[in-house]
Amino acid sequence: MASTTDLINATYEELNSQYTKKDIKEITTAYKDAILKLLKSGEDASIYGLVNFRVVDVAERRGTNTLTEDGKEWVVPAHKEVKAKISKAAKFVD
Repeated sequence: MASTTDLINATYEELNSQYTKKDIKEITTAYKDAILKLLKSGEDASIYGLVNFRVVDVAERRGTNTLTEDGKEWVVPAHKEVKAKISKAAKFVD
């Protein structure tokens, strides 16, 4: 898996060194923060041509602890989750 540094270096090379690596890191961080802010406010977000993020409501459900002999039950409260869907252009297998 590529690290953040690997992605910054690849972006730096892709842009033919038009920006400093520090600038690219700041832009990447700002972009990530903007997406997280949208998701936290309940809005959907996307990275064009790569992935779409959707905030969905998850209903309350019951759970069972299968690791214990008594199989104790508990309630998982309703909550929101982020679902990600990969764009068709990014779905490839070599």
